[in-house]
Amino acid sequence: MNDRPQSRLPLTGAQSGVWYGQRLEPGNTAYNVGQYVEIRGRFDQEVFETALRRAVAEAEVLGMRFGEEDGVPYQEPAPRADWPLDRADLRAEADPEATALELMRADLSRPVDPAADRLFAYALYTVAEDRVLWYQRVHHIALDAYAFTLVARRTAELHTALSRGEEPPPAAPGRLADLLAEEAEYRDSARSAADRAYWAERLADGPEPAPLAGVGHPAAPHFLRTGATLTAEESTGLLDLARAARATWADVVTAAFAGYLHRMTGTRDVLLAMPAMTRLGSVALTVPAMKVNVLPLRLSVAPGTAFGDLVSQVVRRVRDLRRHQNHRAEEIRRDLDPAGRRHGVFGPMVNIKAFDYQLDFDGAPGIARNLAAGPVDDLTLSVYLDGGNLVRFELDANPRTYREDELADRCAEFLTLLRALAAVEEPGLPVGRMLLLSAERRREALALPDAVGVVPVVGSVVERFEGWVREAPGAVALVVGGESLTYGELGKRSARLASVLVGRGAGPGRWVGLALPRSVDLVVAMVAVLRSGAGYLP
Repeated sequence: MNDRPQSRLPLTGAQSGVWYGQRLEPGNTAYNVGQYVEIRGRFDQEVFETALRRAVAEAEVLGMRFGEEDGVPYQEPAPRADWPLDRADLRAEADPEATALELMRADLSRPVDPAADRLFAYALYTVAEDRVLWYQRVHHIALDAYAFTLVARRTAELHTALSRGEEPPPAAPGRLADLLAEEAEYRDSARSAADRAYWAERLADGPEPAPLAGVGHPAAPHFLRTGATLTAEESTGLLDLARAARATWADVVTAAFAGYLHRMTGTRDVLLAMPAMTRLGSVALTVPAMKVNVLPLRLSVAPGTAFGDLVSQVVRRVRDLRRHQNHRAEEIRRDLDPAGRRHGVFGPMVNIKAFDYQLDFDGAPGIARNLAAGPVDDLTLSVYLDGGNLVRFELDANPRTYREDELADRCAEFLTLLRALAAVEEPGLPVGRMLLLSAERRREALALPDAVGVVPVVGSVVERFEGWVREAPGAVALVVGGESLTYGELGKRSARLASVLVGRGAGPGRWVGLALPRSVDLVVAMVAVLRSGAGYLP
């Protein structure tokens, strides 16, 4: 006999992942997701509160309590009608907006137990006569980024109607139970089996991600963030490049990030993580819930790969990913890493925020800004198209892996790369020639004084070394302890080793690992690898 309450519902696949993640580390605040909406102009806060309370009441998942029985998690209705809307007038503060952000971050840093605590918090901070910041924080088990916009858009819709004295349009059809029924039907379908088979074949050789920092760590309770926005001219250039490549701006930025990772790590098998909405053709398009899936995007990149070809590859692979997006990431991770030893199984994440982040509150425009979007395993690139035409990106990093200055460097490099691509009229540029350092950074790297103009560098490193071998073969080139080599001796030894390396496949675009102590042999090996045309990694 089943004596469980009839009102209990199972969890979505996405909710289950969050539930177990939170239970493993109850004090972890990484599942607190938040944003604020900057509202400018005439704004009636009383009408807004009425609209917000109605929107929250319509979103079933915000009134759920989560629990577990016999090892099986569940959710059941436990709506709270008395929740507070915090309001604060901060105009007297020295920096009202900074004060508001401090209050938001303090709230985001408080652990939330989905089995006992209210899942959400909202606040209104007045920072100027015509500016209000609407803060929103929800536990990730309830809402994903798309669901955030559903609740925000519904609030704006209700606010506008109530402000005009009109009857608001009815809530969108569909219930949480309908969404769960769709998931159950999918799990028992032939389509589910086909999706599983696709991912098994796509990842059959167990590809390893190549973290930008070279190492991986578990996600921390917080993250580091930096970002940049392209100018209107640069954004237009990037959009023009996308049209020339017969792709979208999102495809171009994804390809740019894949090319960047290849350049920085040397891997030719780039593995990215990409969120998938899993909502098209589903009641989930209108039902707020945690539904997002995060899937692997595997790309093949080499130095000679034309950027346009990489973009085309992204288009094909993203299309395939979306066709098979309902197979849960948790199952793919278990297949790839049964023992659970790897962190960030899918590699750095590219999160394209293509849905509407512009709201209207009866003529008062609102622009949303993300504060936290969930755990960051390694590095997450989030990309937006602000105002419909400005490309903006944010880089979130795991502080257990990156320092702030390192993240700032990565941001500057990727911004330089996007700017260089924006100036390219044709997509035939090889990935190996994509610019990563600005003129200023290149000057710093070469230690050239500012007063010096353009200093010609004659020949490659190998050519210049061989010139010394010809011009001064008897000169001392290397001293290690009591051992030394002349340029002539170093030239002969490195030439012999280079010949062996070439015979074993070394050459342009290839990498040779060096596992040698600091010694004469190490320097000989380094020079030999360069003479073979390859690059070396210690």
